Amino acid sequence: MKFKYLTAILLFLVQLCLMHGLAGAMEYYWGSHPDHERIVFEFQEEMPDYSAFRSARERIDVVLPEDIRQHIRIPEEVDFSAADLIQNVQFLDHRIQIYTGSAEFGFISFTIPEENKIVLDIFEDRLGDKWEAPVEFPELADEARRQPEEPEEPPAPEEDALDDPGLEPEPGHRMRQQVQRVGPEEAGLVLHEADADRVEAPQETEELFDPPEVPDREPDDPGVTPAELQEEPPPAEMDRYEEMIAAGQMAMSGAEYAIAADIFEELKNDPQLPEEHTEEVLYSYAQANFQEHSHDIPGNFQDVLRPFERAVSANPGSDRLPEALLNMGYIHLQVGNEPEARGYFDLLRDRFPEHEAVPATHYYMGEHYKDRERYEEAADEFEEVVQEYPQDDLVKPAAVALTRVLNELNLDEQAGDMLEYIDNRWPRYHLDDPDFLVLAGNILYRNEDYQDAREKFMHYINLLPDGDQVDVSMARVGDILYQQGHEDSAREMYEQTARQYSDDEGGLIAQMRLADRFGDETIRPRLLYERISEEFPDSPLAPVALLRLADWNLDNGLYDEAMDNVEDFYDRYSHREMWPRALQTGVDAFESLVAENFPDQEYDDIIDAWERHDYLNENKDMLDREALLALASAYWDMENMQESLRLAEPFLDMDKIDEHNIAALSLMLTIALDTRDWERILDLADQVEGWDLPENKELQLKYATALAKQNQGLEDEARPLWRELAVETDLPDRQRAFALFFMAEHSIQREEYENAYVFAQESLALFRDQDDPDVSRIRSNLEFLMDATAYTGRHREALGWALEFEDYIEEDDPDWPAYRYRLANLYRLNGEHQRWERILQELAEDYPQDLHGRMAELDLNAQRLDREVDRFRQ
Repeated sequence: MKFKYLTAILLFLVQLCLMHGLAGAMEYYWGSHPDHERIVFEFQEEMPDYSAFRSARERIDVVLPEDIRQHIRIPEEVDFSAADLIQNVQFLDHRIQIYTGSAEFGFISFTIPEENKIVLDIFEDRLGDKWEAPVEFPELADEARRQPEEPEEPPAPEEDALDDPGLEPEPGHRMRQQVQRVGPEEAGLVLHEADADRVEAPQETEELFDPPEVPDREPDDPGVTPAELQEEPPPAEMDRYEEMIAAGQMAMSGAEYAIAADIFEELKNDPQLPEEHTEEVLYSYAQANFQEHSHDIPGNFQDVLRPFERAVSANPGSDRLPEALLNMGYIHLQVGNEPEARGYFDLLRDRFPEHEAVPATHYYMGEHYKDRERYEEAADEFEEVVQEYPQDDLVKPAAVALTRVLNELNLDEQAGDMLEYIDNRWPRYHLDDPDFLVLAGNILYRNEDYQDAREKFMHYINLLPDGDQVDVSMARVGDILYQQGHEDSAREMYEQTARQYSDDEGGLIAQMRLADRFGDETIRPRLLYERISEEFPDSPLAPVALLRLADWNLDNGLYDEAMDNVEDFYDRYSHREMWPRALQTGVDAFESLVAENFPDQEYDDIIDAWERHDYLNENKDMLDREALLALASAYWDMENMQESLRLAEPFLDMDKIDEHNIAALSLMLTIALDTRDWERILDLADQVEGWDLPENKELQLKYATALAKQNQGLEDEARPLWRELAVETDLPDRQRAFALFFMAEHSIQREEYENAYVFAQESLALFRDQDDPDVSRIRSNLEFLMDATAYTGRHREALGWALEFEDYIEEDDPDWPAYRYRLANLYRLNGEHQRWERILQELAEDYPQDLHGRMAELDLNAQRLDREVDRFRQ
């Protein structure tokens, strides 16, 4: 079947008003896979109960609760032209009918509860052609059962009809062939991700309705082999089948799985195989084939899975179904298909809670989680085996595995309890697994049971003098002696370990202890830590050494080196439990570097250290306030306003307000003023409303707010603030000059000339006193003064202000003609007509195209006319 994935999605809404919480909407789609075609019904909310079963030679029925049609619409027809197996899907009342193009098919139905999905996988299977309608079909599991209408002449069931899958297995039921429980590490498997859509778990079915009438077929119909027309094998042939089955079972018992698989494969492919042997052959072949390839399930995934699917499809009511569910779940687990594995295991637990295979489902899941370092989930699974199935064969490996994961979780007290449990129940377990002694020693050591811990380590050393963990055990004995106060003995043990195992983990530990605890002058700590972290990066000791190296550099003022060490730790071991400690070392190093460089304004070094280490950027909340504010100020000084604001903004949301928050506010106001970001200033004022600010900071905020309102066209809101600021002598002179300037401007606009005169004169004086005078504001103030005096008839004083204005304007200034024209008029008002006339003549000659040049020409012409009129009158 060509690989293709064509998905048609039909959405139809289901209004949620069922008392038992059926879904409000359902999504329906199908897809084609390399070995099967899949139909999925996905419910938006709670998934309804259902049953799925083969109802005709070329049809599968999915039956939902009877009242579901009140809450869903019939979806539009889907195009199945690209499908090989599926021809059509119809919705009839509470039943969904799936039509196939051939009787040679099998199918598996299952659910994915966490995704509210009902899934059917339909695959090619030539044995499907042997299907015959049973007397009754299974019914949806529900408390209220509807009796099916009896056909007029119901056919008698055959002796090998399917067992009612609704019946629970009797207590004490045993699988015919004991499942070989092969753990992942025993099989030596390499796990990898597989098709995430792959879930095949058979669904329990029960009786529901009468079977549809099956049309009679003529014996010579092509492709039809009615059971009653099959030739009955002769007795000798029957004996041959039984002998072959017995031979296959004998081979299975002797672990000759390849031989057994060959025998059962020959039988299952035999078209004359009697019906009563079909179930035994299919299940036995699946089991033998599975065991044959158990050493490499990922490499034989489909080959080991399909036989179980076929066996289950042929008889989902078989007594061997639990065995198949366990194996199919295990197969999926070995290729990383965790949801599918859980689906099979959950189905096994739900349908056969008393079956002997149930403990294995928990154990396999526990091993799966443990291998992926998901220790909490692993602990739950192993604990289930230990507590609920204490007599099962798996309780011992589960108890040991539980102890290991509790140790990984640093749950020392619980791990100690498990040690005691194992020692009491299996006191000689360490003879089968000597490494368990080292695990026990470590757990006892962390529980401060030093004497028992020492005995465990020494027992291991004596039991396996050449064991892989002797070096570590000797180092741990040294640690115990040190904790017990036997420092001389501890030193001797460390020295012996270091001599015998200088390049092994235990020897490296011993060298570190000698350097850290005894100040051994023959060992230079920094060089030792560097050697361990660089030459033995995969050693459990490497992250410890790298962290020690970072601490050593920090303590010795080598802040850049310490941060680089933490960066290495971040790249290599950030998943380890020691990462928070390493991160704190990196943060401490950066804060120390800031404290050293900020007073000298070495901002480049601060920013370089910050930007080179990603772990600092990702954890800026760990910086103390002073370092974070210094970093923000450094960015401001380097004119990176955006980054400065990003670092300063969190200070405004802190509950505790201190000098750092106030300094951050000042920094942000300064940046907003520099960038003329008036909206930000107003937002800042709103954010800090209610802060108890010092008087000088309160004035700064008020000034920035007034300036922002003024520039936003909110002069009426700004004016009261300017009035307050204009009389504040504590306000910096330049800012007070602006406050007075805006008050003068407002007074001129309102023709309040006396007020304008006072405000403008004081503002002018303050602007003139600045080291960097604001010429534009000085000229504006002089204009205010000219206006205030001219409009009040003080023409001589107005002329004086106009003459002062000349000190702040050049002849090439665009405003020069306007200024000269005004000056000329002030001369005229003061009776100095010759100066008035001379200035106008200059303007008319020098600026003939300028407005004020033309006005000067008009004024001169008017004067000449007046003179002519005067002569005429004389």
